[in-house]
Amino acid sequence: MVTAENENAFEGCAKVMNWKKVVFRLFFLGIHVGAVSAVVVFTTYDACRGRERMWRSINQVNVVPGLKKVYSAIELQKQESGEYPASIDEVLKFDKETGMAYLGTEEAKELHRIAEHTSYELVEGEPVVYYLGNDGKPGGRGVDSDVYWPEEYQPAVSAIDDFLAAPAFKEALVWGGFLGIGFSICLFGIWCKVKSPVQVTLLSLVFLVVELGMAGVIAAAHIYPTH
Repeated sequence: MVTAENENAFEGCAKVMNWKKVVFRLFFLGIHVGAVSAVVVFTTYDACRGRERMWRSINQVNVVPGLKKVYSAIELQKQESGEYPASIDEVLKFDKETGMAYLGTEEAKELHRIAEHTSYELVEGEPVVYYLGNDGKPGGRGVDSDVYWPEEYQPAVSAIDDFLAAPAFKEALVWGGFLGIGFSICLFGIWCKVKSPVQVTLLSLVFLVVELGMAGVIAAAHIYPTH
């Protein structure tokens, strides 16, 4: 026989169960937001790392031949005079008006594009020639990355540190957060409407697939090409 006391007990248990369910869902959605953000960030990191490797390779191919010529000219002056040049200007001339570069009196076509931002210094008594990228400043990413010759003097670059310092990281974090929160709200609404555990599971899996696709789209179409 069901008494009023038993009914109250059942109602109390139901409320406790409902609260546990809500707390669990909120906990899961919190993890869900973090996971989606992480997916966007790591997808963007991978894309940016690939692009950075591409630009550094392009810089190496286009710049190193010119740096080698400057290096040879510096070594030649050392052989002839017994001393290295006091500055790069003694061996490399750049005419800003015409955009032409000269090694001594000879035109150096390989250096027209890079001569303005090319310099050299002595490191432990040995000449090191370097190009400071399109921006003419130390460091930089992509077309602004530096190139050194001889190549053993090329500074090591941490891909992770480089990415964390780039605007793409912050943008990926923001976009990932928006994506995670938006889908979490939709998912929570579905959970409240759908009662069947099987349907909830299937819909959650569908959402997971869509989220992974959206994460890739955000990283590839909105963040990666602009950096």
